[in-house]
Amino acid sequence: DDDDLLAKSGIQQLEHLLASEIIPAKQEIMRAAVQREIGTMVAASRTAVANQLTATATELKELAVMSGKNRSMAQTMVARLEADRKNYQATVQAFRATYNTVTGQGTTLLKQLDDDSIEAVLNKDREFIEGAWTTAGLWKSIQMLFQHFTLVSSKILNFANQIKGLVDMTYNHFHEKFGFAKLTPPALNLEKHTLTMTGLQATAKQFCHDPVNVAKYKHFVVQKFYEGLVGEARGVFEMTRVDVDAWLKSALNPLNLQIKEHEAVLSKRLENFKKIRDNIGSVEGRIKQLEAQRVVLEQQREVLARIQASLDGDDAMPTAMPAMAPPPATPERMPATAPV
Repeated sequence: DDDDLLAKSGIQQLEHLLASEIIPAKQEIMRAAVQREIGTMVAASRTAVANQLTATATELKELAVMSGKNRSMAQTMVARLEADRKNYQATVQAFRATYNTVTGQGTTLLKQLDDDSIEAVLNKDREFIEGAWTTAGLWKSIQMLFQHFTLVSSKILNFANQIKGLVDMTYNHFHEKFGFAKLTPPALNLEKHTLTMTGLQATAKQFCHDPVNVAKYKHFVVQKFYEGLVGEARGVFEMTRVDVDAWLKSALNPLNLQIKEHEAVLSKRLENFKKIRDNIGSVEGRIKQLEAQRVVLEQQREVLARIQASLDGDDAMPTAMPAMAPPPATPERMPATAPV
């Protein structure tokens, strides 16, 4: 009767799988991706504020030493800062080259995950599957197709890890050479997609040994295979593309922001010491300006710490958070997505 046919078709099990596992899993992946991007922006902002606080404290210390001293000391400081900035700008050129390399490799990786490439992978040997003369030949072709899916997924993972290794190396270089805060690049976790594809490969093997499928007409089995298992494989490749695209857009942003902040700080300090050199009596006024700037930065640091705690689930956000004070005046910055 109809109930027996429905039970044999496996539709109810597939509906249950979609409702209880696949759809919630995709929702969780998207939620984690959104939280990860917001967390990355907050972390970058906290680092920028921390760097400005450090620079403010350093300049205050230098000015305290200079207070009451002569113009020649200010000129010595100007010469040192000009040399520091020149050396730093040479390293920034190397960062631009790395940025372009990561962008180029990322474009190549995304090309392997565009709609046309995914369809080409999914439809590999489809004519052999649909035209198989024997059940054994059909099952073999189905299992070989999923072996191919798993291989493609593994190659994408390896290529992505190569790009990530270059990004990690760039972060470490600026940390070790310029004392930048030890930042962790945005996370890239494609292993979960590779594991999902490996699981689908095992499911495809079970599909081939299911007595219900063995007893069905080949046309209906092939249709069920492409609508079910191959459709799930398409979803895995598409989610891989979403994760790769989001990561590539943010991979170097925290470091890029640090580089721009450091350049802005060097330029501002150089400008200020030139003013002091030309008017040695302006030291006290600059000290007062820096002390006021430090208060504003400390307020920003506190607000960002609360936001981070909320993202981490450590604290509930207060119902009325204090507004962040505007940042101290700095030279105009380029967008975070563009290299310095």
